[in-house]
Amino acid sequence: MIKEMWDVKRSFAIVRNPWARIVSAYFYVKQYGYYWKENNVTTIDEFPSWDHFVETLSYNTNSWNTLGTNQTKWIEGGVDYLLRAETLDKDFVVIQDLLNCYKPLPYINTSEHLDYRSYYKPHQIDLIGKVFIEDIETFNYTFDQ
Repeated sequence: MIKEMWDVKRSFAIVRNPWARIVSAYFYVKQYGYYWKENNVTTIDEFPSWDHFVETLSYNTNSWNTLGTNQTKWIEGGVDYLLRAETLDKDFVVIQDLLNCYKPLPYINTSEHLDYRSYYKPHQIDLIGKVFIEDIETFNYTFDQ
């Protein structure tokens, strides 16, 4: 889409393991409060548990920009460089070389949590696997990566 709107010569995208992405999203909205206003949550005690969040989240895979959107939808036209969040420090060197800019990549808007695998129950692993099947197959992700 960016290539269509602007005269961009090269493009890149960063993809992320879907299971890690959902855990990060849960802790991000809990930490920064975006979920709160939309769902009438006023205190941390009212914030949904991980189980409730992952099992009742609206996984609208037909929408362009929701948490339930497969990342493949964002890059349907293709990109020149595909980077992975799991190896971003190493992968980003390609972009730095391309731009001849070697400033460190800052990490902003991060959420604090344990390894994503520690949060999932077996049926939740399967749920995310079904919702994000396009990402999993396209980018060769597995739960244990």
